[in-house]
Amino acid sequence: MLEKSYFKKSIEKKAEEFGLKIESIIEFDPQNVKMDLRSRWKCKFGCEYYGRASCPPNVPEFDECVRFVRSYKQGLAIIFRFEDYMEDKRRAQKLLLEVENELISDFPFAFSVFPGGCDVCEECNGKNCKKLARPSVSAMCIDITSFGVNWKDGYSVGLILID
Repeated sequence: MLEKSYFKKSIEKKAEEFGLKIESIIEFDPQNVKMDLRSRWKCKFGCEYYGRASCPPNVPEFDECVRFVRSYKQGLAIIFRFEDYMEDKRRAQKLLLEVENELISDFPFAFSVFPGGCDVCEECNGKNCKKLARPSVSAMCIDITSFGVNWKDGYSVGLILID
């Protein structure tokens, strides 16, 4: 089992090194996360990332997203406050990948879910996607209100799923 208090402090320290502001880190049970197809529809209509490798329609359908999220035993929701949205989002996504990579040795199925569409690379060339890209919270049909966050609050949510 993950030593959550130590791990949360480690994430907070890394975030500081990345120049990111974390509002909170919330432990959650993936069995209780609210899954809602309407989150995916927000991707389909009105999002410029629609069609990218880590976005709909190139991510699993709703039922598979539910099965995927529910296959995990624990998770951490990292609530970010971005000042410079694009730059901070890119740094947050890199932070989540780094955290995921650190967990792999003890938790081989550790998986990060990005706040917003993938922006790890300055310019998307579609070549690094299998290694670096992760789906967004919305693409995975996850309703962020599960974590006490409303869309209008100006927070962004990233997840670490742990087996």
